[in-house]
Amino acid sequence: MLWQDEYTCNNLLKSKTDLIIKLSKEEKVALEVQIKKCNKNIEYWLDLLVKQYIYNNTTDKSIEHIQENFITMVEKGTLKDYINELLPDINENDVRKTINNVNKTIENIAMEKTSRIFFNNKPVIIYKSEIEAIKDAGTKYAQYKNSRKQPSEWAQKYLFVFLVWQKAYQNMYGNKFEWALDKEETLRELTEKSGDSGQRCRRFEKLIKDGYITYEIKNVLNLRKEEPQLLYKMNFLANEGEEAFQITDFKYIWEHYIVYNNNIKYGFCSECGEFIKKNHKDKKLCEACQKK
Repeated sequence: MLWQDEYTCNNLLKSKTDLIIKLSKEEKVALEVQIKKCNKNIEYWLDLLVKQYIYNNTTDKSIEHIQENFITMVEKGTLKDYINELLPDINENDVRKTINNVNKTIENIAMEKTSRIFFNNKPVIIYKSEIEAIKDAGTKYAQYKNSRKQPSEWAQKYLFVFLVWQKAYQNMYGNKFEWALDKEETLRELTEKSGDSGQRCRRFEKLIKDGYITYEIKNVLNLRKEEPQLLYKMNFLANEGEEAFQITDFKYIWEHYIVYNNNIKYGFCSECGEFIKKNHKDKKLCEACQKK
């Protein structure tokens, strides 16, 4: 799921006796103490259940449709009714607070999906030397497909996405940060939406062994205290040289690499920026913009 622990939500809703808000006052107090020990509270659980409710009642699980459905539910009063059903004695201020909390979560996810806020509103510059290093990796790990040996897509995709991510951190810290945080969930989503985790690990082992990427655990300042974090750096990253292209629209990442290497078959809509597959080399608009 996008934001919550599905297992936790399902267990909370499994039966009335399991649901926090159905407990007696004494049980609530006892549970509140227990929850606070892990830095969570009743408000946390309520937000969680409301978010799951929105998610489960949205057919298309994309963040765009979840955001649209959330707005509809607020306007129709559906969310308010659901919160009151969960917690009949809740006051209006707490209902609004819960809805606002959920709204902030959705907005943050939507913003990260579309504009990649960590880029600090700066373009990422990709150099030709970096493209060549990635292409070499594609050749190195070439695979047979339809009886023909073809450059490895997974190697090129992994290296390009991780390269862009590290350059994003450079933008954020003014090129003073040599390493990038390995946000595993986000990076894996950008490189592989599905697949065997064991295979993914073996692939990364190859890239590390062959010197394309270096991993290290370092202490990083987090909420005023240092914590060990898994960091990485791309060993072929360049900060100068002949420029290949810039990424300014961060809705797409891997697609920029595809377009650069094959702009006859692929491109971006000149009106809305949507990634498109061309049926002729002069195609400039996506289907939606062509119909306008």
